[in-house]
Order: sequence, then C-alpha cells, then structure tokens
Amino acid sequence: MAHFRTASVAAALALLLAAAPALAVPGKVVIRNLDSPGEGFNLATPAAPVGGNPGTTVGQQRLNVFQHAADIWGSILGNADTIYVNANFDSLLCTASSAVLGSAGPKYIVRDDPGFPYPGTWYHVALGNQLAGTRLIPRTTYQMGEITARFNSELDGNPNCLGGRTWYYGYDGNEGSLIELLPVVLHELGHGLGFSTTTNGQTGAFNNGYPGAFDHFLYDSTTHRTWSDPAESAAQRVASAVSGTRLLWNGPAVAYGIVDLGYSAGFDAAHRPFMYAPASYAPGSSVSHWDTSMFPNALMEPALSTSLSSDVDLTKHAFVDLGWLSMATATTLAEFTVEDFDTGVLVRWRFADPSGVSAITLERAPGTVGPWSAVDAELFTRDGLTAAMDATVESGTRYWYRLRVVQSDGSQVVLGSASVLHSGGTGPLAFGPPSPNPTPSGTALSFRLPRPEWVRLDIVDAGGRRVRTLEQGMLAPGEYQRWWDGRGDGRVAPPGLYFALLRTSDGVRTQRIAVIR
Repeated sequence: MAHFRTASVAAALALLLAAAPALAVPGKVVIRNLDSPGEGFNLATPAAPVGGNPGTTVGQQRLNVFQHAADIWGSILGNADTIYVNANFDSLLCTASSAVLGSAGPKYIVRDDPGFPYPGTWYHVALGNQLAGTRLIPRTTYQMGEITARFNSELDGNPNCLGGRTWYYGYDGNEGSLIELLPVVLHELGHGLGFSTTTNGQTGAFNNGYPGAFDHFLYDSTTHRTWSDPAESAAQRVASAVSGTRLLWNGPAVAYGIVDLGYSAGFDAAHRPFMYAPASYAPGSSVSHWDTSMFPNALMEPALSTSLSSDVDLTKHAFVDLGWLSMATATTLAEFTVEDFDTGVLVRWRFADPSGVSAITLERAPGTVGPWSAVDAELFTRDGLTAAMDATVESGTRYWYRLRVVQSDGSQVVLGSASVLHSGGTGPLAFGPPSPNPTPSGTALSFRLPRPEWVRLDIVDAGGRRVRTLEQGMLAPGEYQRWWDGRGDGRVAPPGLYFALLRTSDGVRTQRIAVIR
C-alpha cells in the first residue's frame, strides 16, 4: 500500500453576489482547532446564541457550527474509525463582489490496499481507511489528521469584503442577508471525504501517474470513456474539463438519486449529472463540483445557494458510488405515484428500506418551486405500501406532491416529485411514467382506462424480446397499477434498457425503464 501527502487536491467553495440541535454522534468526525489564541475559533468577541447555536463568543459559535456539520456527516457515513479534521480560519480572497468561502481536501491520498475496489487508484485517506477497515497511516502527531480545511475570516464585517457581510452561525437556515456557515462546512468536508479529483484538470496529468477514485466516475460523453480509462489521454481530459456539458458523473447511485430526489435540470437523458466544466478553467472549482445548471441547487455546486442549509442531498449518492455507503444506507423510494380520482388525488409510496424512516410528511404545492404545505390526509399502509387521499383539491388544477422524511439519524430528506391535474372525473386513457426510474430492483407502472378494455401489459428488452407479462385480460374503467420486480420469467433481468408496452383498443403505448444493479 502506497501513500502520498497531498499538495493541491483541495477544492474551494465561492460566493458571487451576482449569482436543529446537534446530532448525538460524538467521536465519529472530530474538528481539531488549529487557530492561534485570539483568532478564528478562539476569537473572544461576545455573541448572542442564534439559531440553535448556544455559543456566547464568535469563536465558540464557529467551532460549534463545524462540529455540528461534522456530526451530520458522521451520522450518515457510520465510519468505523474517527476522522480528524484539522481546521482554522485564515484571511482568504474576498472582494466587494466575490469571495472564497473555504477550501478543504484530504491530508493524504492512498492506493493499492487489498480492500480498495480499484487497484492503482488514489483514494482520499478517510475513504481509504473505511474501505481497508483499518487506519492506513499511523497517527503520531496532533496535526496528523485525515482532512485539512481553511475558511475565510474576512467575513466578519470587513467593508471591503462583500460589502461588510458576515457569517451566520445558526443551524436553522434563517441566515437572511448573512452567509450561512453550516452548508459551507458540509460542502468542504464533502471534498475532504472524497468528492474531488486528484488529477490536474489543467494538464490532464494523473497525480504521480495514477488516477483517483473520483476519476472512475468522470465520464467524457464525446470519447465515451471515464477519466480513469487508460485509453483516455491527458489532452482529452483537459478538453472535457472546459467543455460545458460534455463531462458527466457516470455512477448508478447518483443516477438513481437524480430521480429519487426530484431533480429537474442539470443532467442528461440517462440521469447523469453534468460536472462543472466552464470554458475557462477555474482552479479549485472546475471538475470537482456539480454543474450550476442543477435544479434544485445541490450542496456540491461551486457557489453557495441560499436554498442550502443542512441537507447533503445528492452527495450521499455519490458516496454510494465511491464506496462510503451501500445503496441501502440512504433512504430511497421504491415507488411514488399520484393518481387522479373523482374524490381527490391518491398519493402512494413505498420505501426500499423503511427501517431508516422515523417520520413522514406529505407535502403539496402548485408548482415545482413551491410554496409547499403539509397535506391533511389520513395514511393507510398495507404490505409496505402507504396511500393517502388528498380530498382538498379543486377541479382543473395541477398539484405537485413530495415527501419530507425524517430519518432515524435525525436528518431530513425530501423524496419524490410528481404532479397530476385534478379533473374531477376518470379522465382519458393514460399510461404514466415508471416510478422509480432508473431502478435497481423494480418499478411501478400506472395506467387509466376510461371504458372497459382488453389490456395486455408486457415488459420487453431493447431487442423487443418479451421479458414478462404483467397484465392480460378484460379490465373495468378506472385507475390501475402493476409492479414489475425487475425479473423475467423465473430469473433476475440483467442491467440495461427495457420497455413497458400497454396494448389496448387505442393501440400501443410505451414507457422506457432503465435497470441498474
């Protein structure tokens, strides 16, 4: 096993002017205060407790925010060994219109442990320790940690820095015109934990001749190769790093997360999100972030959005691809559908693993951007499938639905996103999109019949060969749903592209299904 002390792997989060209580998981991710007396975390300026942060000095509030962010990551990762973050506040770049909020990266990168999925590949040391099941580099000094992080001390009323704006040290997302520190720390810790490339995007050169784990998921849609592919040249990596939407993340868990978390922009037809690859390379930002076209905004974009606070959103799915987590660790939906009935809108959902769910709120909005409000409806659950009838809807109005889920670790995620036009009647023949899609194990297919019909519902592969028949026979008018469990007749269907064919007297209607394993 080899290791290398990093010199330039850190990624930065910027801010452009144009553009809950702490979790009980002590010891999983620990912040080490490297500031000198009287500065940074040790600044003694008095401060009133704010937004759940009980600190009474600026320095203590800063340290509280850092540890709160560390506890959030610790509760998600379930790392076996404690991760130490060497952190401090420094004077970083800040002008009247832009600022570097912070930067972070691994203190060491490691390769060629038997427990690593990819040989000849650099891993951030915290991820490497997790995969190897042991601490790969002995910890001999106070500063021997896994992650190094620096944050901007100029955001403390300096009139030449963003017009005198300051950090907000609460945990509740109510920063107003201030800059909330919590999502910035979550973002930078994400880089230190593994969300960054070890390859030089300006030269295309691998670090000491080896690709990084991140590079195995950086996909060039022109060459149809990942950055780690030996056939991909340094010049091709350089070209894709400034190509706009040519560079994508090609990982099954992230593709699943794009659908599961309800993203509507910032990805291609295969649900592969674009990486940040502007025409002018931006050191510390290019390649190691999602593209800014993603909607809703995501934690690992290169610039801070006010819509972000304590949710790590799609980063958790990227960590599934990188090896931090198994697919079952993240709360995911196996099914989420909305259907129109005479009496209201029926919303149904099923979790892939309900054991991680503590509480659920069904929410409704007039559009994708809200405002969202809780639906007052009784929930019915049978065999893992939960249904709620929203009877407070008006005819001729379209409604959007989603779930706000409190997980067993106390964190919150928003799942699902689907709409329906409430007509007040049965409505015309319809064949709804599969949900979830892409899927690792199965998907729900919904259809509406306006009159008695002979129906056949088949699953076929990309070559047109029948894989499974889900329905065949006469059905009365109404709403129907059938579940395909990802199997053919007696065996699991391999990953790939499949089609659902609904045959009625009106002809054949088709929906596409992507199966990932």
